[in-house]
This record gives sequence, structure tokens and C-alpha cells, in this order.
Amino acid sequence: MPDAPAAPEQQHLHADAVDLLAGLRRRDPRLLLAERDVRRLAPGVSAWLERGVSPEMVARSLSADLPDQIRRPASVLAYRLAELIPPYLPPVPEAPERPDMKPPDPMQNCDGCDRGHRAPKPGRCSFCPPADADADADSGTDAETEPDADTEAEPDTEAEPGTRVVRGPRWPGGRRPLLKGR
Repeated sequence: MPDAPAAPEQQHLHADAVDLLAGLRRRDPRLLLAERDVRRLAPGVSAWLERGVSPEMVARSLSADLPDQIRRPASVLAYRLAELIPPYLPPVPEAPERPDMKPPDPMQNCDGCDRGHRAPKPGRCSFCPPADADADADSGTDAETEPDADTEAEPDTEAEPGTRVVRGPRWPGGRRPLLKGR
């Protein structure tokens, strides 16, 4: 005798729905269901699973915060399956492509003051004088022989005779700007 075709309700069942309902008694012994109740509740569990809810979350939703006395566990589960069903998730919008956006420069440490700054390649930050100014100062081949009007030559009592004192850039008001976080 050929097998009878499955009932229309059973054709739409998710593969894990029956196993999930039968295994609920492992979480709570009060959720012992008859075979007939499992077949009746399986389409409701399948609807949850088709909406993207994981089997673990379905089992947790069905077995959490149960009343102390349960006369008909199948009725409690049927109510929860019908009333607590989550909505379908909306499709995830695709991120718009931005061809004009380039990634930021990588973080570098300044060769002069060891501050962090963003630059395409290692070097000095914008607060430090250029590296060639230090090289000129070290070698003593400065093109200028007399001080500028902006940089007044102040006698330095700590410097040894014959050495040149190199100072950083002049800031408006004579004070270096404070950086946040320092």
C-alpha cells in the first residue's frame, strides 16, 4: 500500500520544529507534550523559524517565565506561539558605494617630538620644524648669518660658547597651542 501524502500542514513544517517541541521537556519537565500536541504546534514553531529566529531563541521564548502550575502545557505553548511571534526582519539595506571616499592616512609618530599624527608616510608633524632645518642647524651651514627681526637673539646662559640654540616655531601670543587629551 503506498504511503499517504503528507497533510498540507506537515508539508510546510521546518525540519527542526518537531524536534524542538519534543525537546522542551529537557528544559522544563512540565512541558511534556503528547504526540498529537507536537503535531498541532509544529506549524507555529515553523513560522517562527521561517522568520529567522534561531531554535534556541524559540525554545527560550516558549519555556521562560512559565506559571507555577500548568494544567495544559500545549495550551500555554499555543498561546505563546500565536501571540509572541516576532515580525519578519526587513531586508538589510545595501551600503551605498562611495568611490570618492579614500581611507584616512595611517597613524605615524613624529620623528621630532614623537606625537601621533596622520600622514601618508613617516616624518614630522605640523608642529615641528622641517627635518632639513635641523640638518642645517647641526651642520652649521645656515644661510642666514644675522638673526631675523622676528627671532630676537636672546642670550642663553645655559648654552656653551660656540653652540647655537635652535628654537621651534613662534606661535601667536608666544604660547604653544594646547592639544586635547594632553
